[in-house]
Amino acid sequence: MTKKKLDKEREKQDKKIKRLYTLIWFLACPLAYVVSKLTGFAQINVVYWTLLVVPVLLAAYNVRQVPPVILKKGDTPVEEALEGEVLEELPEPEPDETEGVTRTQRIKLLALALKPPVIIAAPILVTLIVDLCIR
Repeated sequence: MTKKKLDKEREKQDKKIKRLYTLIWFLACPLAYVVSKLTGFAQINVVYWTLLVVPVLLAAYNVRQVPPVILKKGDTPVEEALEGEVLEELPEPEPDETEGVTRTQRIKLLALALKPPVIIAAPILVTLIVDLCIR
């Protein structure tokens, strides 16, 4: 096989493994919750609410890693537009391409940054909401 085919096969295998881990995570959270409730652990809600700290911290970390938006000449920063004040124009150095991204790219990068925390938090939240509704 050629190197391209091997790379494609490896990528397919990686995707299958990621899907399997995601499925296990989605099934493990409710299953662990049900088992703990059946065995008599009354404080499992506290543990599950505490588990939500991990995806929140992961989301905060991932979002901070996303580069800022590059402003084009003539664009005003959001902070200045909200304040309504016009500040004296100071000569600013030209931003490098590596310092920022366009607004569309930033939105895409934010979506990619928030995807893993949402996947982690979803089964925990669903389990807790279902438990709150059943009670």
